Amino acid sequence: MSLKNWLNNGWLTEHRTSAQEITALLAVADRDLSGMVSDQEAKEMMDLAARLRLNVEEWLRKTHPQLLVEQKKI
Repeated sequence: MSLKNWLNNGWLTEHRTSAQEITALLAVADRDLSGMVSDQEAKEMMDLAARLRLNVEEWLRKTHPQLLVEQKKI
């Protein structure tokens, strides 16, 4: 079944996102992950989340570069 069928069935809704929305969602993920305890499992989860974020950012750069906003490094 295609995504178009899902849309027609009302199981999905169209949503136009923005670079600011993506940036805000990534910031929430960063904030939530930073509050974890520092044992080995938490470190593995942080590493996994960091790799996932990089993969998502790479995908966005290739497919929707207009959605990315460069962040200032502190």
